[in-house]
Amino acid sequence: MNTEADTALSDIQLDHLFQLADPTGVVANNSFWAKMSAKGSPAVYSTYDGTTDSQEAIRDRGDAAWVTGSAPADPWATALPGAYGAGQAGKIVGDNLNATVSSRAVPGMR
Repeated sequence: MNTEADTALSDIQLDHLFQLADPTGVVANNSFWAKMSAKGSPAVYSTYDGTTDSQEAIRDRGDAAWVTGSAPADPWATALPGAYGAGQAGKIVGDNLNATVSSRAVPGMR
């Protein structure tokens, strides 16, 4: 049964998905997994560093950047028209919203 499974996986090239370079479990350079994890041509898996290159490490760096305030200011907390320039939504809304809404208000309605 193992031989049949190995042959079937080889026939559709799924044996290359996690192709191992040796029995110790090192991912072969230029294998599918190496190409997904490391840059270069051929993809050299030994350049992959899980502490900096993993999805979790990249996300953690993003979290740190978001917490330190490198994200743009909250648009809902910005006074209108404020520093918005001509043609920007904040300027258009700030210049027109009150006059437009007030002109359509029905007296006595809240």
